[in-house]
Amino acid sequence: MAKIRISYYGVWIMDQWPDTMYRAVTLRSEALFKNKHVLPVAGWIAECKADTISAADVCRGLGGRVAPNKVLEVLVRLTQGGVLLELPFPGRPHPRLFQPRLSSFWEAAAEFASEARGIEPKISRNA
Repeated sequence: MAKIRISYYGVWIMDQWPDTMYRAVTLRSEALFKNKHVLPVAGWIAECKADTISAADVCRGLGGRVAPNKVLEVLVRLTQGGVLLELPFPGRPHPRLFQPRLSSFWEAAAEFASEARGIEPKISRNA
């Protein structure tokens, strides 16, 4: 289980995923979403269970493996898909913040990411 700490902005930050686990998640993401960043970002958000998320926090949580502009693209994409809500932007120097909406997508994202990382999912659908 990953350790969680609080960032400067009060957002939960998970310790980094090991390289082999991260690569497995990106391969699964590419197959499912035709974008290698969606599942790592969504899986990280689902696992950290933060109230608010910024692109910088996701970048740090993923160990800097995804550029901030790519993370922001995924956050906007998830907002357009209805699973994130973008909070009002107070302007620079503050980051754009997003809030996960209640959705079964987050459970699925966490399970897909866990399976790809070789961790047994909480719910077995093979029964």
